[in-house]
Amino acid sequence: PYILATLRSDQTAGLKPVLLQHGLWVVSYLWNREPVLGLLGRLLRQKLFHLQLTSGKRSPPSQLSMQMVEWLPATLESLNVFIESAYSPAAVLGPGLFLSCPLARSPTQIEQWFSKTWNEYIFPYLAEATGVAARDTQQEVVKQILNSCPIRFSPEHNIKQPQAIVESEL
Repeated sequence: PYILATLRSDQTAGLKPVLLQHGLWVVSYLWNREPVLGLLGRLLRQKLFHLQLTSGKRSPPSQLSMQMVEWLPATLESLNVFIESAYSPAAVLGPGLFLSCPLARSPTQIEQWFSKTWNEYIFPYLAEATGVAARDTQQEVVKQILNSCPIRFSPEHNIKQPQAIVESEL
């Protein structure tokens, strides 16, 4: 049997002796190389296909669900390129954060999921990981990601952006 797990490289430092003692091996994969490269897209397409099979509907998935399956992997890649260049390759995000996207739900539920994921996880992590030094680049990356998003946000979504950090620190 095999146990597969994901760990950031900074988390494995103290675990390696314990893992080796129990006969477990650590294999490192980079986010921008196979088998991790493209993993999120493959898993989201599989999830969408599975949802269609189990629902018994012959109709195709919603347009927004299809767009999110294409957009989320591109967004993860953009975020990781930015984090890797502005901070450290060890700090990149894994695909697990986006796997909870409710693809079979209504557009409103997908919008709420993304707003919550962005505001509670992604944006604070970007702000913490990259800090003040990369703020200009961070603003550009965030604008690019949010502008390319298939969701059109209304003011009630209150999507956080880098300018909010700048104003709160003044």
